[in-house]
Amino acid sequence: MGVAERLVQPGTFDVDAFMAFLESRPEKEKWQLVDGVAQRIVTPPLLAHQALAAELSFALNLALRERRPDLLAYCEAGVRLPNRRDFQPEPDVLVLPRQAPAGHWSDRFLLVAEILSPSNDREKIDRKVELYCEGPENLHVLVVSQDAVKIVHRARSAGWRPEELGEEDMLLIPEFGLDVAVADLYRGVDVARRD
Repeated sequence: MGVAERLVQPGTFDVDAFMAFLESRPEKEKWQLVDGVAQRIVTPPLLAHQALAAELSFALNLALRERRPDLLAYCEAGVRLPNRRDFQPEPDVLVLPRQAPAGHWSDRFLLVAEILSPSNDREKIDRKVELYCEGPENLHVLVVSQDAVKIVHRARSAGWRPEELGEEDMLLIPEFGLDVAVADLYRGVDVARRD
């Protein structure tokens, strides 16, 4: 996600108040809710960011088509946690049941991925990762670097312990049939360029 600005409001939003707030905003604006704070995404993603999200969702969908045709990788849909009313972010890539509910969000997600922009606040990303791990059906969280060939993979099966993957490594998600070289996800992405 791009740079987020805090919306100063008395108190905090729950998802219902957040959705009502979104209805009052122009459709072009992009917002997320983390810990009850509405955050406006004010910087559009760089091309490298978009390319990484596209490559990851493409690789996931190819694997899912064979192994789990009941699932589909989406880009930039919202997620909610059933036990938290103050969280509705929009991960860059997520895996949901193919028959996702109508609307722009789901509380049934099996993987989320955040593409790190150079402007991301590390503390905010860490908090989102912590909350993503609370998803009752979630199996994987990926944090994909935009300015280095690096993916941090957390899997429920490994106790959410972070595993850092680099250019020589494979991203393996056996539940989805995904077996892809990290370098292939970065093909054509200039990780040194930041404009």
